[in-house]
Amino acid sequence: MKTSKVILDNVNVSFSVSGNSSSWFKVLSKNKTTQFTALNSISFRVDSGERIGIIGHNGAGKSVLLKTIAGVYSPDNGERIVCGDVCSMFELATGFEMEQSGWDNIRVRGLLLGMSRDEIEEKLPSIAEFCELGDFLNFPVKTYSAGMFLRLAFAVST
Repeated sequence: MKTSKVILDNVNVSFSVSGNSSSWFKVLSKNKTTQFTALNSISFRVDSGERIGIIGHNGAGKSVLLKTIAGVYSPDNGERIVCGDVCSMFELATGFEMEQSGWDNIRVRGLLLGMSRDEIEEKLPSIAEFCELGDFLNFPVKTYSAGMFLRLAFAVST
């Protein structure tokens, strides 16, 4: 069994913001360009089997944190260690074909996530059990409610 973990040690992520990008920025800054710090000295460790929740106001850096863990953004400094697979769920609909059944979409999404066909077939029962969609897996995804769709996408991705 794979050991999974995520470690961030004193991670900072910042972005350069140009004064030409919006008029509100020109009012707030006398410079043409400024550094915006999205994450400042973030440190934590999540070991295999542990779960965390991320809570914060709009603009607090939640999405930047998740994208840093996923490797979309690189830390300006500090250390990011990820052992195991990271699956980005920012675009849950990627790889889903709305005319196909839930079962077919599990298979396609699994392939896009890098699973082998055998791996997917082995995981089908546990994915079906986790998403709790029952016979709805036989129907086209276009017939699902938003909640059902999210459950299926989450079940396949995790």
